[in-house]
Amino acid sequence: MNYHEANSLTLDGRYFEENDLISFSKAQTADPNIPGWKKSIFNFIIDWLDGSDHIIAKTSGSTGIPKTIRLKKQSMIHSALKTAAFLGLKKGDAAMLCLSADFIAGKMMIVRSMLTGMDLKLVEPSGNPLKNKDEGYDFAAMIPMQVYSILQEDDGIIKLNRIRNLIIGGAPVAEILKQKIITLHNHTYSTYGMTETVTHIAMEKLNSPEADGFLRLLPGIKIKTDPQKRLLITAPDISDEMIITNDLAEIREDGSFRILGRADNIIISGGIKNIPEIIEKKIEQLINERFVISSLPDEKLGEKLVLVIEGHPWTKEKKHALKQSMTEVLHPFENPKQIVFITKFPETSNQKTDRLSIKNLICK
Repeated sequence: MNYHEANSLTLDGRYFEENDLISFSKAQTADPNIPGWKKSIFNFIIDWLDGSDHIIAKTSGSTGIPKTIRLKKQSMIHSALKTAAFLGLKKGDAAMLCLSADFIAGKMMIVRSMLTGMDLKLVEPSGNPLKNKDEGYDFAAMIPMQVYSILQEDDGIIKLNRIRNLIIGGAPVAEILKQKIITLHNHTYSTYGMTETVTHIAMEKLNSPEADGFLRLLPGIKIKTDPQKRLLITAPDISDEMIITNDLAEIREDGSFRILGRADNIIISGGIKNIPEIIEKKIEQLINERFVISSLPDEKLGEKLVLVIEGHPWTKEKKHALKQSMTEVLHPFENPKQIVFITKFPETSNQKTDRLSIKNLICK
Protein backbone atom coordinates (compact mmCIF):
# COMPACT_ATOMS: atom_id res chain seq x y z
CA MET A 1 0.00 0.00 0.00
CA ASN A 2 1.15 3.53 -0.80
CA TYR A 3 1.04 5.95 2.13
CA HIS A 4 -1.40 8.17 0.16
CA GLU A 5 -3.96 5.37 0.45
CA ALA A 6 -3.83 5.38 4.27
CA ASN A 7 -6.08 8.40 4.50
CA SER A 8 -9.17 7.34 6.44
CA LEU A 9 -9.63 6.43 10.08
CA THR A 10 -12.22 5.11 12.49
CA LEU A 11 -12.01 6.91 15.84
CA ASP A 12 -14.01 5.61 18.78
CA GLY A 13 -16.52 4.02 16.40
CA ARG A 14 -16.84 7.05 14.10
CA TYR A 15 -15.53 6.64 10.52
CA PHE A 16 -13.81 9.55 8.74
CA GLU A 17 -12.83 9.87 5.08
CA GLU A 18 -9.78 12.04 4.34
CA ASN A 19 -11.38 15.47 3.99
CA ASP A 20 -13.63 15.00 6.99
CA LEU A 21 -10.72 13.64 9.00
CA ILE A 22 -8.61 16.71 8.24
CA SER A 23 -11.46 19.09 9.12
CA PHE A 24 -12.25 17.23 12.34
CA SER A 25 -8.58 17.12 13.37
CA LYS A 26 -8.10 20.85 12.76
CA ALA A 27 -11.22 21.62 14.79
CA GLN A 28 -9.91 19.49 17.66
CA THR A 29 -6.50 21.18 17.73
CA ALA A 30 -8.19 24.61 17.70
CA ASP A 31 -10.49 23.78 20.61
CA PRO A 32 -9.01 25.25 23.85
CA ASN A 33 -10.89 22.66 25.92
CA ILE A 34 -9.23 19.64 24.26
CA PRO A 35 -6.42 18.22 26.47
CA GLY A 36 -2.86 18.27 25.20
CA TRP A 37 -2.58 14.51 24.78
CA LYS A 38 -5.50 14.52 22.34
CA LYS A 39 -4.13 17.53 20.44
CA SER A 40 -0.92 15.56 19.86
CA ILE A 41 -2.97 12.84 18.18
CA PHE A 42 -4.80 15.23 15.88
CA ASN A 43 -1.64 17.22 15.10
CA PHE A 44 -0.05 14.01 13.88
CA ILE A 45 -3.09 13.16 11.75
CA ILE A 46 -2.86 16.60 10.14
CA ASP A 47 0.86 16.08 9.48
CA TRP A 48 0.19 12.63 8.03
CA LEU A 49 -2.34 14.01 5.55
CA ASP A 50 -0.42 17.19 4.61
CA GLY A 51 0.82 15.86 1.24
CA SER A 52 4.49 15.59 2.20
CA ASP A 53 6.36 12.29 2.04
CA HIS A 54 7.77 12.41 5.57
CA ILE A 55 7.04 13.33 9.17
CA ILE A 56 9.25 14.78 11.87
CA ALA A 57 9.62 12.53 14.92
CA LYS A 58 11.41 12.90 18.25
CA THR A 59 13.81 10.29 19.57
CA SER A 60 13.33 9.26 23.17
CA GLY A 61 16.56 10.66 24.55
CA SER A 62 17.34 7.44 26.39
CA THR A 63 20.96 7.48 25.19
CA GLY A 64 21.62 11.18 24.95
CA ILE A 65 19.95 14.45 24.06
CA PRO A 66 16.56 13.91 22.34
CA LYS A 67 16.64 14.88 18.68
CA THR A 68 14.24 15.24 15.80
CA ILE A 69 14.58 13.08 12.69
CA ARG A 70 12.76 12.76 9.37
CA LEU A 71 10.88 9.52 8.78
CA LYS A 72 9.47 8.54 5.42
CA LYS A 73 5.75 7.92 5.53
CA GLN A 74 6.19 4.98 3.19
CA SER A 75 8.65 3.44 5.68
CA MET A 76 6.00 3.80 8.38
CA ILE A 77 3.52 1.99 6.15
CA HIS A 78 5.97 -0.89 5.63
CA SER A 79 6.53 -1.12 9.38
CA ALA A 80 2.78 -1.12 10.03
CA LEU A 81 2.29 -3.88 7.45
CA LYS A 82 4.87 -6.08 9.20
CA THR A 83 3.17 -5.71 12.57
CA ALA A 84 -0.30 -6.27 11.11
CA ALA A 85 0.87 -9.44 9.36
CA PHE A 86 2.69 -10.75 12.44
CA LEU A 87 -0.34 -10.27 14.72
CA GLY A 88 -3.13 -10.82 12.21
CA LEU A 89 -4.66 -7.37 12.68
CA LYS A 90 -7.64 -6.62 10.45
CA LYS A 91 -10.46 -4.24 9.66
CA GLY A 92 -12.95 -3.83 12.47
CA ASP A 93 -10.53 -4.83 15.24
CA ALA A 94 -10.53 -2.54 18.27
CA ALA A 95 -7.15 -0.92 18.91
CA MET A 96 -6.35 1.11 22.02
CA LEU A 97 -4.04 4.13 21.85
CA CYS A 98 -2.80 4.87 25.37
CA LEU A 99 0.69 6.15 24.49
CA SER A 100 1.71 9.71 23.68
CA ALA A 101 1.44 10.57 19.99
CA ASP A 102 4.48 12.82 20.47
CA PHE A 103 6.64 9.71 20.07
CA ILE A 104 6.92 7.04 17.41
CA ALA A 105 5.08 4.30 19.33
CA GLY A 106 1.94 6.43 19.59
CA LYS A 107 2.19 7.66 16.02
CA MET A 108 2.46 4.11 14.71
CA MET A 109 -0.74 3.04 16.49
CA ILE A 110 -2.54 5.66 14.40
CA VAL A 111 -0.83 4.56 11.18
CA ARG A 112 -1.64 0.89 11.83
CA SER A 113 -5.29 1.79 12.34
CA MET A 114 -5.39 3.79 9.10
CA LEU A 115 -3.72 0.94 7.26
CA THR A 116 -5.87 -1.92 8.54
CA GLY A 117 -9.19 -0.21 9.21
CA MET A 118 -9.06 -0.91 12.94
CA ASP A 119 -11.29 1.16 15.23
CA LEU A 120 -8.88 3.31 17.22
CA LYS A 121 -9.99 3.90 20.82
CA LEU A 122 -8.39 6.98 22.39
CA VAL A 123 -7.37 6.61 26.04
CA GLU A 124 -5.43 9.20 28.01
CA PRO A 125 -1.80 8.10 28.53
CA SER A 126 -1.43 7.32 32.22
CA GLY A 127 0.14 4.85 34.62
CA ASN A 128 -2.99 2.67 34.46
CA PRO A 129 -4.81 3.19 31.14
CA LEU A 130 -7.28 0.39 31.93
CA LYS A 131 -8.57 2.03 35.10
CA ASN A 132 -12.36 2.21 34.85
CA LYS A 133 -12.19 0.34 31.51
CA ASP A 134 -14.13 -2.91 31.19
CA GLU A 135 -14.26 -3.35 27.41
CA GLY A 136 -12.02 -5.63 25.41
CA TYR A 137 -9.50 -4.75 22.71
CA ASP A 138 -7.91 -6.68 19.88
CA PHE A 139 -4.65 -4.73 20.01
CA ALA A 140 -2.84 -2.38 22.37
CA ALA A 141 0.69 -1.11 22.95
CA MET A 142 2.00 -0.14 26.39
CA ILE A 143 5.22 0.57 28.23
CA PRO A 144 6.32 -1.77 31.06
CA MET A 145 5.35 0.75 33.75
CA GLN A 146 1.74 0.72 32.57
CA VAL A 147 1.53 -3.08 32.57
CA TYR A 148 3.11 -3.20 36.02
CA SER A 149 0.58 -0.67 37.38
CA ILE A 150 -2.36 -2.58 35.91
CA LEU A 151 -1.16 -5.81 37.49
CA GLN A 152 -1.10 -4.15 40.93
CA GLU A 153 -4.89 -3.95 40.78
CA ASP A 154 -7.03 -6.87 41.97
CA ASP A 155 -8.63 -7.19 38.52
CA GLY A 156 -5.44 -6.42 36.57
CA ILE A 157 -5.01 -9.90 35.11
CA ILE A 158 -8.67 -10.00 34.05
CA LYS A 159 -8.36 -6.65 32.30
CA LEU A 160 -5.14 -7.49 30.49
CA ASN A 161 -6.63 -10.78 29.32
CA ARG A 162 -9.28 -8.71 27.55
CA ILE A 163 -6.55 -7.43 25.20
CA ARG A 164 -6.10 -10.10 22.52
CA ASN A 165 -2.70 -8.82 21.34
CA LEU A 166 -0.57 -6.73 23.70
CA ILE A 167 2.86 -5.40 22.77
CA ILE A 168 5.15 -3.88 25.40
CA GLY A 169 7.99 -1.58 24.41
CA GLY A 170 9.96 1.54 25.24
CA ALA A 171 12.08 -0.17 27.90
CA PRO A 172 13.16 -3.70 28.85
CA VAL A 173 10.58 -5.84 30.64
CA ALA A 174 11.99 -6.77 34.07
CA GLU A 175 12.17 -10.46 34.96
CA ILE A 176 9.83 -10.02 37.93
CA LEU A 177 7.23 -8.48 35.59
CA LYS A 178 7.72 -11.30 33.08
CA GLN A 179 6.84 -13.79 35.80
CA LYS A 180 3.47 -12.08 36.23
CA ILE A 181 2.85 -11.73 32.50
CA ILE A 182 3.43 -15.44 31.88
CA THR A 183 0.12 -16.16 33.66
CA LEU A 184 -1.87 -14.19 31.07
CA HIS A 185 -3.94 -16.09 28.50
CA ASN A 186 -3.73 -13.55 25.69
CA HIS A 187 -0.85 -12.93 23.24
CA THR A 188 1.67 -10.67 24.96
CA TYR A 189 4.99 -9.63 23.44
CA SER A 190 7.88 -7.40 24.35
CA THR A 191 9.31 -5.50 21.40
CA TYR A 192 12.68 -4.26 20.23
CA GLY A 193 13.13 -1.18 18.12
CA MET A 194 13.71 2.56 18.10
CA THR A 195 12.55 5.70 16.34
CA GLU A 196 15.15 5.14 13.60
CA THR A 197 13.67 1.71 12.79
CA VAL A 198 10.13 3.17 12.78
CA THR A 199 9.29 1.43 16.07
CA HIS A 200 9.88 -2.30 16.58
CA ILE A 201 11.61 -4.75 14.24
CA ALA A 202 11.36 -7.82 16.48
CA MET A 203 9.10 -9.32 19.16
CA GLU A 204 9.57 -11.68 22.09
CA LYS A 205 6.62 -13.84 23.18
CA LEU A 206 6.20 -13.54 26.94
CA ASN A 207 3.45 -16.00 27.83
CA SER A 208 3.69 -19.28 25.96
CA PRO A 209 6.09 -22.22 25.50
CA GLU A 210 7.86 -19.93 23.01
CA ALA A 211 8.81 -17.59 25.87
CA ASP A 212 12.53 -18.32 25.85
CA GLY A 213 13.88 -14.79 26.29
CA PHE A 214 14.77 -14.30 22.62
CA LEU A 215 13.33 -11.89 20.07
CA ARG A 216 12.01 -12.98 16.66
CA LEU A 217 12.45 -10.71 13.66
CA LEU A 218 9.53 -9.31 11.72
CA PRO A 219 9.38 -10.21 8.00
CA GLY A 220 12.06 -8.67 5.78
CA ILE A 221 14.44 -7.68 8.60
CA LYS A 222 18.04 -8.90 8.74
CA ILE A 223 20.57 -8.47 11.54
CA LYS A 224 24.20 -9.18 12.38
CA THR A 225 26.77 -7.94 14.87
CA ASP A 226 30.05 -6.09 14.38
CA PRO A 227 33.33 -7.09 16.09
CA GLN A 228 32.24 -5.15 19.20
CA LYS A 229 28.99 -7.19 19.29
CA ARG A 230 26.89 -4.14 18.42
CA LEU A 231 23.67 -4.99 16.60
CA LEU A 232 23.46 -3.98 12.92
CA ILE A 233 20.02 -3.87 11.29
CA THR A 234 19.20 -4.09 7.60
CA ALA A 235 15.61 -3.25 6.66
CA PRO A 236 15.52 -2.07 3.03
CA ASP A 237 11.85 -1.02 3.05
CA ILE A 238 12.26 0.96 6.28
CA SER A 239 15.75 2.49 6.13
CA ASP A 240 17.92 3.26 3.11
CA GLU A 241 21.04 2.52 5.12
CA MET A 242 22.16 -0.13 7.57
CA ILE A 243 21.28 0.97 11.10
CA ILE A 244 24.25 0.74 13.47
CA THR A 245 22.95 0.52 17.02
CA ASN A 246 24.75 0.80 20.35
CA ASP A 247 22.97 -2.31 21.59
CA LEU A 248 25.10 -5.33 22.39
CA ALA A 249 23.42 -8.47 21.10
CA GLU A 250 23.65 -12.25 21.08
CA ILE A 251 22.29 -13.86 17.88
CA ARG A 252 21.43 -17.56 17.67
CA GLU A 253 21.75 -19.72 14.57
CA ASP A 254 17.99 -19.52 13.89
CA GLY A 255 18.18 -15.70 13.73
CA SER A 256 16.52 -15.06 17.08
CA PHE A 257 18.43 -12.72 19.36
CA ARG A 258 18.55 -10.96 22.70
CA ILE A 259 19.91 -7.63 23.85
CA LEU A 260 22.64 -7.81 26.48
CA GLY A 261 23.00 -4.09 27.15
CA ARG A 262 24.31 -0.92 25.55
CA ALA A 263 27.85 -0.38 24.36
CA ASP A 264 27.81 3.18 25.71
CA ASN A 265 26.83 1.91 29.18
CA ILE A 266 29.81 -0.44 29.52
CA ILE A 267 31.88 0.19 32.66
CA ILE A 268 35.53 -0.85 32.57
CA SER A 269 36.60 -1.55 36.14
CA GLY A 270 40.02 -3.00 36.85
CA GLY A 271 40.38 -3.82 33.16
CA ILE A 272 37.17 -5.88 33.10
CA LYS A 273 34.24 -4.83 30.90
CA ASN A 274 30.96 -4.85 32.83
CA ILE A 275 27.55 -4.50 31.20
CA PRO A 276 25.32 -2.77 33.80
CA GLU A 277 22.12 -4.26 32.40
CA ILE A 278 23.38 -7.82 32.94
CA ILE A 279 24.30 -7.09 36.57
CA GLU A 280 20.95 -5.36 37.12
CA LYS A 281 19.10 -8.39 35.80
CA LYS A 282 20.91 -10.65 38.27
CA ILE A 283 19.93 -8.57 41.32
CA GLU A 284 16.55 -7.15 40.31
CA GLN A 285 14.62 -9.55 42.54
CA LEU A 286 16.64 -8.41 45.56
CA ILE A 287 15.57 -4.76 45.38
CA ASN A 288 12.02 -3.42 45.30
CA GLU A 289 13.02 0.17 44.55
CA ARG A 290 14.14 1.49 41.19
CA PHE A 291 17.92 1.16 40.80
CA VAL A 292 20.80 1.25 38.32
CA ILE A 293 24.40 0.14 38.23
CA SER A 294 26.64 3.14 37.63
CA SER A 295 30.26 4.04 38.39
CA LEU A 296 32.55 6.48 40.14
CA PRO A 297 36.20 7.30 39.43
CA ASP A 298 38.58 5.12 41.42
CA GLU A 299 42.34 5.53 41.83
CA LYS A 300 43.02 1.80 41.73
CA LEU A 301 40.32 0.44 39.40
CA GLY A 302 39.87 3.45 37.11
CA GLU A 303 36.10 3.14 37.58
CA LYS A 304 34.37 1.34 40.44
CA LEU A 305 30.90 -0.16 40.20
CA VAL A 306 28.25 1.64 42.23
CA LEU A 307 24.68 0.60 43.00
CA VAL A 308 22.38 3.63 42.89
CA ILE A 309 18.96 3.20 44.52
CA GLU A 310 16.04 5.61 44.21
CA GLY A 311 14.68 6.77 47.57
CA HIS A 312 15.87 7.71 51.02
CA PRO A 313 19.00 6.07 52.49
CA TRP A 314 18.59 2.65 54.07
CA THR A 315 19.71 1.59 57.50
CA LYS A 316 23.17 0.12 57.90
CA GLU A 317 21.63 -3.30 58.62
CA LYS A 318 19.46 -3.29 55.50
CA LYS A 319 22.39 -2.33 53.28
CA HIS A 320 24.53 -5.06 54.83
CA ALA A 321 21.80 -7.66 54.15
CA LEU A 322 21.62 -6.58 50.51
CA LYS A 323 25.39 -6.76 50.09
CA GLN A 324 25.35 -10.30 51.46
CA SER A 325 22.57 -11.31 49.08
CA MET A 326 24.40 -9.80 46.09
CA THR A 327 27.53 -11.83 46.80
CA GLU A 328 25.44 -14.97 46.26
CA VAL A 329 24.32 -14.03 42.72
CA LEU A 330 27.18 -11.90 41.39
CA HIS A 331 30.76 -12.65 40.41
CA PRO A 332 33.24 -10.87 42.69
CA PHE A 333 34.17 -8.39 39.94
CA GLU A 334 30.46 -7.56 39.43
CA ASN A 335 29.82 -6.63 43.05
CA PRO A 336 29.19 -2.89 43.57
CA LYS A 337 31.86 -1.30 45.75
CA GLN A 338 29.41 1.28 47.10
CA ILE A 339 25.66 1.86 47.51
CA VAL A 340 24.36 5.40 47.09
CA PHE A 341 20.85 6.85 47.16
CA ILE A 342 19.08 9.50 45.09
CA THR A 343 15.69 10.70 46.31
CA LYS A 344 14.26 10.87 42.77
CA PHE A 345 15.86 9.53 39.59
CA PRO A 346 16.14 12.00 36.71
CA GLU A 347 14.27 10.83 33.62
CA THR A 348 14.37 11.43 29.89
CA SER A 349 11.50 13.19 28.13
CA ASN A 350 9.53 9.94 27.84
CA GLN A 351 10.03 8.76 31.42
CA LYS A 352 13.03 6.47 30.93
CA THR A 353 15.69 6.43 33.63
CA ASP A 354 18.42 8.90 32.64
CA ARG A 355 21.66 7.03 33.38
CA LEU A 356 23.96 9.87 32.32
CA SER A 357 22.27 12.38 34.62
CA ILE A 358 22.38 9.87 37.48
CA LYS A 359 26.14 9.39 36.95
CA ASN A 360 26.65 13.16 36.91
CA LEU A 361 24.71 13.50 40.17
CA ILE A 362 26.69 10.89 42.08
CA CYS A 363 30.00 12.27 40.77
CA LYS A 364 29.36 15.72 42.27
